[in-house]
Amino acid sequence: MAIFEFDDETDMKELEEKAMDDPDAQCQIAMRYVRGVEVERDYEEAFDWLEIAAKNNHPYAQFRLGMAYLIRLGVDRDLFEAAIWFSAAAAQGVDAAVPALQLVRIERKKLQQDVSQFYGITTGVCCPAKTTQ
Repeated sequence: MAIFEFDDETDMKELEEKAMDDPDAQCQIAMRYVRGVEVERDYEEAFDWLEIAAKNNHPYAQFRLGMAYLIRLGVDRDLFEAAIWFSAAAAQGVDAAVPALQLVRIERKKLQQDVSQFYGITTGVCCPAKTTQ
């Protein structure tokens, strides 16, 4: 699938009018907020528009929403949500979503290992054994 092309020529007002029922316009607006084109840069607003477009099955918005969750762009980091959106984008042919999904899996595994190590789960010292008298 061809990568999304940013349109910086269409007027923002025109995009907002189209955005009611056009996921591509929704994604274009999101990218304007990410880049600060015709609007002040605002990652939270960008996230909101990406979420709308992604839920309307825009493949590039799904990919970018996954990235937002992965790198904390306008939202708290959530590897589970990132995986969901990368999977959706990959299913629609966004080639970049496949390695991104693999990265999420690696990050989740590292996190699980860190938590296990912190709590001593892997060494068996998590909880003292009960003694019976």
